[in-house]
Amino acid sequence: MPCSRKCWYAWDQAQAVLGKDFRVTGDRGKLIPSDLAANVIATVHQSSILRAQDDESRHSQLESFINDLRFVAQVIRGVRPRAERARDKLRS
Repeated sequence: MPCSRKCWYAWDQAQAVLGKDFRVTGDRGKLIPSDLAANVIATVHQSSILRAQDDESRHSQLESFINDLRFVAQVIRGVRPRAERARDKLRS
């Protein structure tokens, strides 16, 4: 059932919806082709950042999470035209 926006935080839920080849470690922060919505983007759950083993990795993971959210904001605002987004996805 198509929807305007969805967020899945657990990897097993994401795989159930986005396919068994989906990996949050490799696919996070990117547009993911899907019939669910015009734009589907996955990221990690915030609690995974808090569970990082040390301050350096926690800071790095937080920075990546923030970048994912910035990308989501750009897509929502339409900063990147749909044709450009599709072209980017084909290249990755």
